[in-house]
Amino acid sequence: MKRRTFLLRAGAAAATGALASGLGGFYTLSVEPRWIETVKRTVKFPRLPPALNGLRICHLTDFHVGPYIKANYIARAIQIANGSKPDIVALTGDFVSKSARHADRCAQALGELDAALGVFAVLGNHDFWTDADYVAKQPSDVGVMVLRDAGVMLTNGLYVAGTEDLWEGKPDIRKGLAGRGRNAFTVLLQHNPDYFVTAAEAWYDIDVMLSGHTHGGQVNVPGIGPILVPSRFGKKYAAGLFREGKLTFYVNKGLGAITPPVRFNCRPEVAILTLKAA
Repeated sequence: MKRRTFLLRAGAAAATGALASGLGGFYTLSVEPRWIETVKRTVKFPRLPPALNGLRICHLTDFHVGPYIKANYIARAIQIANGSKPDIVALTGDFVSKSARHADRCAQALGELDAALGVFAVLGNHDFWTDADYVAKQPSDVGVMVLRDAGVMLTNGLYVAGTEDLWEGKPDIRKGLAGRGRNAFTVLLQHNPDYFVTAAEAWYDIDVMLSGHTHGGQVNVPGIGPILVPSRFGKKYAAGLFREGKLTFYVNKGLGAITPPVRFNCRPEVAILTLKAA
């Protein structure tokens, strides 16, 4: 390990350990990780079909139901999502932590999602680290369309595709786009935002990519930013809305947390993206 990488990781471990103890421990462990933020963004596109003008996408990710995150907390996020009256809901993976058996309880909450055009999902690396097939089956059983290098053409000229996780699933974007109609406005679901390098290649003609994975770093130090982000680009794409060439991609901070299960200056989020013609 390079010295710089070692020092960054050591500093991150020390900072998160400090936040999880002492006077700040209650806030970082019990308050902010349950304090859901609704993030609303309007995104403009020059070639948005008239039928999609005003389309609302609710984006949820990184549930991590397991030892730290319970299904009743996820149910609160579902209520927020339904209250936004979304046209589609996009779920970008990491439904569970530690064990695939938690997927049953996560799916019970997800089954309450209500979207006019459907609920679509992909898997994340933590889902593969347990049992990807079992985790995928549970939301499928409650009406969520899990896209594993697959896509669906909707009647309003919108194509929703999903690829397997970048780290663990060997994503095949060509398979994911195989059913796309000509000139379709394309939304790609991919757990890992680093996949934008592929998604932005011009011949794939993808308009929007939605991702999670980073948790926004979980700990965001004022003046420094997120101190540890699982991305080859460091903190550059930790969270928020980005454009690379034609591609617009959104990185959601997620709902859950991993060890240590703290959040600081990085609230869990439900994202509502409204598409508008430029």
